[in-house]
Amino acid sequence: MFPRREKRLNMKVLLVDDNKDLTDIIQSVLEREGVEVMSACDSIDGYAAYLRFNPDLVITDIQMPGGTGLEMMQHIRTHKPLIRTVYMSGSIDAYRPALEQEKKRYPVTILGKPFPLAALLALVSEPRIDLPGEEAAIPEHGGSLQQPIDGLPTPH
Repeated sequence: MFPRREKRLNMKVLLVDDNKDLTDIIQSVLEREGVEVMSACDSIDGYAAYLRFNPDLVITDIQMPGGTGLEMMQHIRTHKPLIRTVYMSGSIDAYRPALEQEKKRYPVTILGKPFPLAALLALVSEPRIDLPGEEAAIPEHGGSLQQPIDGLPTPH
């Protein structure tokens, strides 16, 4: 599906989504790129997995059983405030105000479902950014909270 990169991604990703099929696909793609992935099916298991796994990046759905991905990230950020986060959802508009606040304070990217796997892989492949305090945020790809079908670079 995706060509193997010469340079392997040396990182740990926590993937949290209640859609098992989507989680399996994303995990498979990331693992082929050399990413160590731990997955969880809801925000409660996601937080527990974070504590065990200590990932570099969290990819999370927003709407899930046991609480939202936003709520889970509040708990995670008590340990690591500036952890990179990719929120994915088919209901971006319902969470727009909260997501905008997240983007102002944290390294957050938002993907509307459905999205191309190449777009997610490009986000995971971005260089890690050391942020100077809580005022910084990673710019949103595609310029809006809409699905980034054409707005993201594809992996090389």
